[in-house]
Formats: sequence, structure tokens, C-alpha cells
Amino acid sequence: MRLLLHICCGPCSLKVIDKIKEKVDCNIQGYYYNPNIHPKEEFARRLYSTSQACAKKGIALNLESEYDIKSWLEFNEKKGNRCEMCYRRRIEATAKFAAENGFTHFTTTLLVSPYQNHDLLIQICEEMAEKYGVKFYYDDFRAVYREGQKEAQSLGMYRQKYCGCVLSFSDYKARIEIKKKNNEKISNATLKNYQSIAAGLELEKEAQKKYLIKNKFARELVSWLLTIVAALVIAIIINTYVFRISQVSGISMRQTYQGGERVCMSRLPYIFGDPDRGDIIVFDSEMTDRTFLTDIKESFQYNVITQAVFKVAPPKKYYIKRIIAVEGDVIRLAEDGVYVNDEKVSENYVNPDENPLYPIPGADFEANDWLIALHEGVEVPEDHVFVMGDNRNHSTDSRMLGFVPENDILGKVFKVLG
Repeated sequence: MRLLLHICCGPCSLKVIDKIKEKVDCNIQGYYYNPNIHPKEEFARRLYSTSQACAKKGIALNLESEYDIKSWLEFNEKKGNRCEMCYRRRIEATAKFAAENGFTHFTTTLLVSPYQNHDLLIQICEEMAEKYGVKFYYDDFRAVYREGQKEAQSLGMYRQKYCGCVLSFSDYKARIEIKKKNNEKISNATLKNYQSIAAGLELEKEAQKKYLIKNKFARELVSWLLTIVAALVIAIIINTYVFRISQVSGISMRQTYQGGERVCMSRLPYIFGDPDRGDIIVFDSEMTDRTFLTDIKESFQYNVITQAVFKVAPPKKYYIKRIIAVEGDVIRLAEDGVYVNDEKVSENYVNPDENPLYPIPGADFEANDWLIALHEGVEVPEDHVFVMGDNRNHSTDSRMLGFVPENDILGKVFKVLG
């Protein structure tokens, strides 16, 4: 098999190449065709990361396109479906190049991203395979997305912050401006408080030094400022570790929680104990190494009060799911349900009328190593949990993301506020 791999960027290709090599015996070559990446500097960064990835994995890279924003702007004037047009343009060029250069199969790293329209990509690939007489190699690469991002980070490889076209770039810049304005408001208010506190403390220090503190008002002012600072620190600690309010969005936990409901959560149960099966948790879907400073920063940014005052939309980085298995458990997903340590889990919280699918609705079971492993049984590693949404047919969870590190759990949900 000679396989042409369309590559959108370096990080997305790393684990895709590994997975293809593990599953099939083939000659792989890369193909960089992404002419509408904007701006030109971004086009160059992604091309360079692609060349890094191909060199790392030992495959040849074919470069067929140059930066071409003009045709993209002409398309935008027609007000078409920008994502479908982007997919078709890239996939058709890949299939045509494969047919003209003796490749038997083609595929694309776009299939690794959980943020792309997976079904539409498959449909377009199949159409182009038929049109140009070359076979489309399909695998659900999404299971290795996080691994690829981690490898790219360890290699110091450039990782983009937006999809790529000029319209997605504009959306990204708009989000940055909103975030910048909000941060400025917070920073200015904080700075003002710090300046007042510093002035009060300095006044008290000088007065004590000269034994001239006779101004009752000055002493009371300093006392009040210190009280405010202490209250602020206590509030941050409470919001981060003791009591926090979050809003449910989406339908992945329907049957238990509805979109728009507010829930209370706390991290205290996991400071003094371990996660348990059946716990409903909120966790960081980015699954990166969280620190104390990360908790404090996000406590300012993402609490309900900040969102209400600064009109910031709730973040999409937090997921609410149910713990199905904890470290040391063997999780197995079968057609008739979920098994933990060879015992079928009683799941009265899942709506039987929806006919829950296992492991993932619509996934190509035979072409996915992770799903095959889950079907056979996988042990949950130390300090990790396996989670799923109660609305199984509409949930992004461990079936796609893999095991969730306990360090990324923000808290256990214990009450609904409505």
C-alpha cells in the first residue's frame, strides 16, 4: 500500500503516523496542502511544524500549495459553508495528487481533531475517492489526539490557537480582545487595591518608627484594607477548594442534569479522600498539568460572578461527567452495558429508551485500537478515573478522551441550584 497523508499541521500528524504504521504495512508520504491558512506567517509556522513531524517520523513530505488568501476571500463573498468548502478544497487536492502520483490510498489528519465535523469529512473523502479512483483509508484518529498534542509539547513544536482560515482568525482575535479587556478591568481594580494597601502599610510603618501614630482614622483605614485583603484570600480559597458554583451546558448529562442548571461542587472530598464510582465530577477537558496558580487564575476568570459582571460566556473547557471506574478497576464496555471488574454496572441513571450505544456511537470499531481495548477490558491507571456522560449517545468522555487524571478534577458535584 502507498498511502498519501494530507497533513494540516505537525502536532496533528505525530500520533496519526504512528497509528497507521502500527496497523498497516505501507509506504507513507506526507502532503501539505493548506493554501487558505491565514496570515502568511501562520501558513509558514504550520508548514515548518509539518516538516518537523515528517522528519521526526521518517517520512517524505510533498509540498503542493502556496499561501493563497485571494481565492478564499472570493469564496467568502459568496457566503457559502466555509468549513465544507475548506474540507472539499483540501481533500480533492489530496485525492487528485494521490491518483496522479501512483498512491493507492489517501487519508487526512483532519480526522484526528475532535473539533472538526468528522462525519462530513468522511463523506467528502469517500466522494473524492470515487471521483479520482483512489481508495480512502479511514481510521478514527481522535483517540490519539491528546497524545499527539502532548508529544508536540514535549518536542517544543508550534501549536496553533485557531482553526486556520481568515474567518477563524478573526474569531480568534475577537476572543483575544474580549479576554484582554476583561483582564484589564480585573488588573486595574486589583492594582488600585494593592496601591491603597501599600500606601496604608507604609504610613503605618513610618508612624510607628517615629512614634507619631495619633491619627485614629489612618489606623482604622489600614485595618480595613488588611481585612479586605484577608477576606479576598479566604474567598479565593473557598471558591477554589470548598464551594464553587458551575453552570451545566449541553445535553451530555441529560436524565440527571439539564442544560442551564447551576450546580455546586467541592474539591474537599478529594483532598481528604479518593474519587469513587458513581461520583459526578467537573474536570478540565484540556487535561494538562494543573497547578495552584492555574486554580487561582481560573477562580478569578470563570466563576459565576465574573461571568455575570463582565458578560463572559461560560468556558467550554470544563466537562461534567460521572465516574464509572477508578484506579485499579478493569473497565470493559460491551454491547449489553458497562462492566467493572467483570461485574455489570447497574445504571438506572441512563435512559434505556435511547438504546445506549457502546463504546462510541458511529465509531469504526474495527479500526480503533482504543475501542478494541475497551471491549476487551482496560485497567484504570494510578491517579486516573474513567468517566462517561449519562446521556451516552451524546457525550464526549473517556471513550474518546481516555482516562482523566485526578489532578484535573475541579470538584465533586453535590447539589443542584436550578
